[in-house]
Amino acid sequence: MKPGRLLLVPLLSLAAFCQDTPAPAAKPATEAKPLLLWKATNGKNTAYMFGSLHMGDKSFYPLPATVENAFAASNVLVLEVDIKKVNMMALAAQVMQEGMYSGDDNLWKHISPETRKGLEAYAAKIGISADMFAMMKPWMASMTLAVLPFQKAGMDPSFGLDQHFADEADNKRIDQIESAEWQIKLFTSLSPELQEKLLATAVDTDRDPVAESKELIVAWQSGDASRVENLLNKYSDGPPEFERMILTDRNPHMADAVSHCLQGADHCFMVVGAAHLVGKDGVVALLARRGIKVEQMNSGN
Repeated sequence: MKPGRLLLVPLLSLAAFCQDTPAPAAKPATEAKPLLLWKATNGKNTAYMFGSLHMGDKSFYPLPATVENAFAASNVLVLEVDIKKVNMMALAAQVMQEGMYSGDDNLWKHISPETRKGLEAYAAKIGISADMFAMMKPWMASMTLAVLPFQKAGMDPSFGLDQHFADEADNKRIDQIESAEWQIKLFTSLSPELQEKLLATAVDTDRDPVAESKELIVAWQSGDASRVENLLNKYSDGPPEFERMILTDRNPHMADAVSHCLQGADHCFMVVGAAHLVGKDGVVALLARRGIKVEQMNSGN
């Protein structure tokens, strides 16, 4: 699992590491720069789409005034999952139950010697023991590997963008595109063969996963959508069927959520993983192909 995966599915990292730490209030930006924020318009209605990192740090805040003003002008917050309604303790328990072996069963009985060797080498590279994965099912080990480099880069789910806007929602309605249970089933439904392939591709690299994570963070902060897309293409080299399931197949539903907002009276602010917005199959491109005007914003708007 490459570091870019954390731009896609938030819940497993949140379930494992969620804390209740408020982010600082926003202040105006001092100079204009691109943002991973898009405005979609259809007639007189407007909807905003903000590309999220599901983990962050204090340096993310305050967000540019353009972002917070767009959020303030909206009456509906659209998230992949309504974090406020998720019982994180129960979710963590479910993840543990469905993602861990019990008794004398363990990971080493379900993966090849080559994959185990790769995992041990990868774990050593990021400074941990491979033994911590011994009781994890392959999909759980893969998701854990997606979180750890971001942690080592200083990231924390309590400073993630999803959490920030959920905390700020106050009286806004929060709509969710998916559910916690649905996201978990994305992984528990994988065949044993695909689970091992996912883990094998995650650890089959000579690159530095912590450095890659930092590179993605810098790209996100720059607001350069093309750079984010290029890095995701560079680092997200998992099995094609998994990449399609985790990204391409989910994007149309997110585009539908924006279209629905534009057709009604609500003004929506959607926060989803940045990987869902960029690229030829991203939400922004899908909306444009539907004839909806979409423009990227900057901190001077």
